[in-house]
Amino acid sequence: MRTLTGGFGAAVVPGPIDCPLSGSAMPLSCIPSSSSSNGSQSPRPASPTTSAKSDETKARVDALWARLENLSHRQNWAFDDNEVPSNASRVPCGRNNVIKVPAPNGRETAVHANKIGPNTGSPAPYYAAGQSPQQNFSLDNMLVQGIESGLGIYQFVSHRAHTTDCNSSKKTILAMLNERIEHEKNSENSDGTIIAGKYKVLRFDDLQDHYDPYSQYILEVEEINTNPRNIISIPITQAGLEFTGAVLKPAAINMARLALEGHRAILANKSCRANTAQIDPLILSHAGIGRNATLITYDRIYKLIHNPGLNVRIDASNLEEKLFELIKEGRLSRGPRFLHSQQQLAALYAALLDQIAERENKNPDNRKKSVTFRDAHIRHNWHNWHKRFSSTNPLKQFFTSTKNKTAK
Repeated sequence: MRTLTGGFGAAVVPGPIDCPLSGSAMPLSCIPSSSSSNGSQSPRPASPTTSAKSDETKARVDALWARLENLSHRQNWAFDDNEVPSNASRVPCGRNNVIKVPAPNGRETAVHANKIGPNTGSPAPYYAAGQSPQQNFSLDNMLVQGIESGLGIYQFVSHRAHTTDCNSSKKTILAMLNERIEHEKNSENSDGTIIAGKYKVLRFDDLQDHYDPYSQYILEVEEINTNPRNIISIPITQAGLEFTGAVLKPAAINMARLALEGHRAILANKSCRANTAQIDPLILSHAGIGRNATLITYDRIYKLIHNPGLNVRIDASNLEEKLFELIKEGRLSRGPRFLHSQQQLAALYAALLDQIAERENKNPDNRKKSVTFRDAHIRHNWHNWHKRFSSTNPLKQFFTSTKNKTAK
């Protein structure tokens, strides 16, 4: 665990995981995966029970994916590229529940992001999912959304982009913003870094070590068109988790949620927050339909699994229905490729089954028999030890002998 400070007070956030071999911060290579660490060694053959469970899980995922693929969508569900530009992924932005930000001309402009959640046309709480910007204009719009929501930005990036910064072909928000700040510092007669003609950057501080699977920065800006000028601070989180084969594996999915918890911990120490129904930062990924869709769906069901106060109880019997419901909601807003592949759905399903199993293992009712046996075992051992000690204790024998002599 680490304690962060940066204008928000102290916030305890999940720290880097210790690698069991070295005791140092865990690199991504230490995150467990389903593949063998040594390609020459064949995996241990699965037991018949394990194989049967695996086949059943695969059948459930196949059936769920078939239902999702059969969902119908209206013809004109997406914006044209000249209305809402997309990045190199060429994935268009859905029209439903699109997120808009104030433009310099006083109007609102749509950004490549949508509200995700039930009844998102109402004030009901919602997540925000979008596509990573690759141009300064799109970058400004995303930063304005993060600033005006008061919740900041959470961006998925490739492991290479996370570890090598500008050497990657897909520049991250952190890299793009750092470049602009450095450029303005080195420019004569510069008024500083201005975002969308509305906010001036006061500071942009790194809160974490770069070897972590994720990084967190604090962006502090002042609104230049107000008197007095409002100062706003937001966190920006960058998650550089392995995405091999365009699949975020179960361990990486949970690591992404831990990074989101760290982001929330910083927000919890903020002195103010915008009046919005948005419940988490704007969550971005390259195409805007894969890693962020996976994290949002996982986090929503994770809360249902681990919150005993909720009326909905998620277990293996109704997990598919809840997944279908939430992914359907996401596809109504972001489009028919929200949660982009069957392989990613299988990894998400496995990650959620792990959480259900973890909850059941923590359930006192499931440990009642073993605890009762342990207590009885302790009592039995104590009784036997006490009998042996009493019969062999010299003091006990002395006092018993003295008492018998006195009685005679």
